[in-house]
Amino acid sequence: MATSTSPDVSPLFIRGSTGLVREVKSSDQFIFNACLVNYGLAGVFIFEFGPYARPAGNIYLITLIAGLGFLCVAASYAFLTSTFPRTGGEYVFNTRILNGALGFWLSWILAVTLATIGTASVAWIFAHSGIPFALNIVSRVVKSTTIADMAVTSANDFWTTVTSSLIIIAFGLILLRGLGVYMKVQRVLFALGLLGLVVVTVLLVKTNVPSFAHDYDHLSGAGAFGTVQQVARENGFPPPWTWLATLSLFPMMAIPGQIGGATNWFAGELQGTRNLRRVFLTMGGSIIILVAVIELQTYLIYHAVGQRFLLAINYMFFTGATAHGYGFPSDPNYFAFAGITTDSLPLLVIIAIAWLCWSVLYLPGNLLGPVRFMFAWSFDRMAPQAFANVSTSRSTPVFATVFIIVLAEISLLMAQFFGMTKFFIAAGFLVNVGLTGASFSAALFPYRRRELFEASGVNMRWLGIPVITIVGVIGSITMVVADIQFLSVKEFFVWAAPTLWFSLAVGISGIVYYVVARGLEKSRGVDVGLVYSEIPPE
Repeated sequence: MATSTSPDVSPLFIRGSTGLVREVKSSDQFIFNACLVNYGLAGVFIFEFGPYARPAGNIYLITLIAGLGFLCVAASYAFLTSTFPRTGGEYVFNTRILNGALGFWLSWILAVTLATIGTASVAWIFAHSGIPFALNIVSRVVKSTTIADMAVTSANDFWTTVTSSLIIIAFGLILLRGLGVYMKVQRVLFALGLLGLVVVTVLLVKTNVPSFAHDYDHLSGAGAFGTVQQVARENGFPPPWTWLATLSLFPMMAIPGQIGGATNWFAGELQGTRNLRRVFLTMGGSIIILVAVIELQTYLIYHAVGQRFLLAINYMFFTGATAHGYGFPSDPNYFAFAGITTDSLPLLVIIAIAWLCWSVLYLPGNLLGPVRFMFAWSFDRMAPQAFANVSTSRSTPVFATVFIIVLAEISLLMAQFFGMTKFFIAAGFLVNVGLTGASFSAALFPYRRRELFEASGVNMRWLGIPVITIVGVIGSITMVVADIQFLSVKEFFVWAAPTLWFSLAVGISGIVYYVVARGLEKSRGVDVGLVYSEIPPE
């Protein structure tokens, strides 16, 4: 396979052009961001772990507050992507605006986390939740105890690891074919996921609590719904909502909301980046729809199953108190709520396929982001040149992609050994930390790089203040609040031993790597500080 290594020479960068192609259309950019925000699986955090961790939290309120904040985060990314349309995205923004060392360190945290426990965790969701859920629906449709047993078996540690490993390899191979190929696959998965979400919405609209109670008892045995209600009464569900509990739910909105501008990671491969309005719609639009979907689904779930049931069933699931009344062979997700209200074969099949699609759509972004960060590091001479080598036939960094696939496979085995659930929440925290810098860069851009700002297409003011500074400040506050809440809620496992040591290792290793890499380049006569003062070529 031919690769592009040095088509021309640059005194600062490894070559005078990236070798990448602007092939990703605006519609595909929106879909990519929407897939990482993930309208289907966002409910896992909001409607499952959130109610368990903070039953007194107000989902309506935190969705609106956090949604507005993350809209400003997405706007920050849109402003910066339109100004610095380079692959590596926030690594480029932060090293050129904030500080070279800080910008690199934040990108290191983000890249290492996504490539390791991030990829491992989302592959595990597909294997541990998506596959068993789909098999359970199939077993119900065909009335097969054999398939029901397969659903149970598929969720054990061995088969979860095998399935997770295979799905990482599969998407890695797709990404090796190039972004254009992946975008075609993404469109199909997203369409199937949306179709299932529409079906779930319609079924919840048509259901009310008495009807759901009847269907639940039919699935789980007479009196099962009443048993769940008894658990609710014994635990005082639902308690009066409080501001403290509501704000503690911030990380549950951060996990989907923080990443609505993820296409900035491969900004050098996007079409139409100079059109700020179009870029904002691909990023901010994903957040606006997320807020609308969560608010609507909150109302429909309360209408269909009741807030009391939602709180109690999640309490039973997470505490293991499922001996009586727990009627789900999987986690109590809202796709499952909708699924037990119908016996329609076509609808159940659509629900099962949609859940599989949503549960796998996190994965490609977790692989793609680190590949593009490593490409950008290499282009700036902060990583071996092999990571910036681009296939001339596929316009993709082949070596970097293979490296990340191998790293993800190793990390999967380690995370499975130590306990995947804890690592998943830790991944959300570390990703949030890594993403925090971009909003600060947006806020400071007009002052740190004044000439660039004045000459850019984002030179807009409101009451004399740069608009990019306004959204950057709000976005920065949003990200910092999310970071604090991740650290302050013990149920999020950030302080648990394996995840704490992993977080420290990622942070410290990033500092060590930067010092060593910069010192090595200095010994070769390269001033990395001078590299960071320039915008990379396209």
